[in-house]
Amino acid sequence: MPKIREEGEKHAERPAEIFMEDINTPWYEARHLGTRLVFPKGHIIFSSSLQGLHFIASGSFRLTYLGANGEERGRLHLGRGCLFNEIPTLLGDFRYNVVFRCLEASEVWRFDTALLENMEFLAAFPHLIANLLRSMAEKSYTFFYSSMQTSGTSMRRLCALLLQMCGQNKPRMSQNDVANMLGLHQTTVARLIHRLRKEGVIAKFTKNELQILDMARLRELACCPSHEKRHDRGRPSNESR
Repeated sequence: MPKIREEGEKHAERPAEIFMEDINTPWYEARHLGTRLVFPKGHIIFSSSLQGLHFIASGSFRLTYLGANGEERGRLHLGRGCLFNEIPTLLGDFRYNVVFRCLEASEVWRFDTALLENMEFLAAFPHLIANLLRSMAEKSYTFFYSSMQTSGTSMRRLCALLLQMCGQNKPRMSQNDVANMLGLHQTTVARLIHRLRKEGVIAKFTKNELQILDMARLRELACCPSHEKRHDRGRPSNESR
């Protein structure tokens, strides 16, 4: 049986894969101002061919960010109710190397770049602009946090992420999302969550609720390597799936 990495090991880096949906749902009401597009499953779009803001009304896409040498630097999985291509739309001549793969039959509405400079639109739909700004901030934060999680044990990195999430009434991240974000196996995250529950650090962690019981202990595990070692003391050196 394949070996699962211990919580005390350094993780092997892999591209972050982040999942988002329904972060731009209000934009559905403006679809009459856009152009309807339909893409079949497996359809591939290169960022160089995209123009304007795109809203996913149904279906989903995987965005793969590529480095200068063609290596994968990160993945973003967008479901219904999400916008994409925001930065090039706002900056005009900005270009980035992204491949968009349609994961299922999808309906998308494309909004011309000029729409975001139309004063009548801005006056009629100020809440859509506010939503756009919030979602861009959320994406930026998520990618920034993911890129910073490149060292430390699995337990330490998980607890650091839980600290970041604990101020939210609805975390909007499942355990599967956390595993992908941290580059860990789902079974590893599930085991760590179980241990945190057993030790009274957390009570509940679902996509809709995160309940912390012992904030001081969570901070210790997130910030202090010495506490991590104490937490792992007595554990067997190898575990199997």
